[in-house]
Amino acid sequence: MTDLLTATEGASIQALNPRNTYEKLIIDRWDRIAFLLPEHVKQEKVFQVLSSTVSQDPKLLECSSASLVAATLTCAALGLLPSKVDGLGHCFIIPYGKEATFQFGYKGVLELARRSGEIADITAAVVYQGDEFMHIMGDAEQIIHVPDYSASRSPENIIATYMVMRLTNGGVHREVMTIDEVMKIRDRSQAYQTAKRFNKKSAWDTDPEAMIKKTVINRAKPYMPLSPEIRTFWRDADEPKEASGSPFDFMLNDDAVYEVTAEDIEF
Repeated sequence: MTDLLTATEGASIQALNPRNTYEKLIIDRWDRIAFLLPEHVKQEKVFQVLSSTVSQDPKLLECSSASLVAATLTCAALGLLPSKVDGLGHCFIIPYGKEATFQFGYKGVLELARRSGEIADITAAVVYQGDEFMHIMGDAEQIIHVPDYSASRSPENIIATYMVMRLTNGGVHREVMTIDEVMKIRDRSQAYQTAKRFNKKSAWDTDPEAMIKKTVINRAKPYMPLSPEIRTFWRDADEPKEASGSPFDFMLNDDAVYEVTAEDIEF
């Protein structure tokens, strides 16, 4: 979701009904948006996701309409609903200052991977101090993990994480990461850096085990049988904003800014 905030920077549109305002932002650019979205994603679906998201998290109304619409389009393109709407933890739209930020949950990453129909099973786990853990390399790669449930299972005692993906053709892919490797990726994360900048908690603070699992699953992404569309949106949703290549870049590069207030929203 690299440059999605640039989408609507410039001129302003005065006090429309806020729902109509957001819809107008989408409708005015739909020819460009639709070119990049999967064919099954229609305007009505985008409006539904947007309305449900804002009604469940009114703080998003304090964010720029550009960032909120961009995050909503990412949800619609991936076929995921924010967790505050469906409670499944697939993804989140988080307000940081004036920016609404899309963020994957690790369950959403698993959901995208499974949709291909070519993955028989995919699991991820964390390893705590005291667990018996062995990663055997070579021609007969193997992971052995025997948890020690008598030891502390607190996040600060996590020492490693791993994932195993079994394909329907019999293939198996494994990834193992130390906690130091995971923390280096966390520290480069846009969402983590933004939360620190605004002195807010991120998912790394509130649900560290899930974020650690998500990180090791992401490591296996190049080996997952994903459609080109899903691979593109997944990549751009996870890349830092400074990177280029968001699929919505040219949708968001003209002169309109659409701002609304909570009082104007009708649900």
